[in-house]
Amino acid sequence: MAPDEKVHIKRDAPSVQSDVQHEWPVSLEERRLVRKLDRRILPITCLLYLFACQYLERSMSAFVTHNRNL
Repeated sequence: MAPDEKVHIKRDAPSVQSDVQHEWPVSLEERRLVRKLDRRILPITCLLYLFACQYLERSMSAFVTHNRNL
């Protein structure tokens, strides 16, 4: 298979079956690139999410505490 050839995955009509596959052209280089981007972006995104949750929890607890005192 040449490097520029695409692998076509068969797309079935949506159903309840768990083995349904979708069709999109996926080259080996594209799959490697997506995996590499996932390894870089996912940990950063998870850390940002955790920090955002901590910030929201602190602000909500301060809001609830402030409203209780009124």
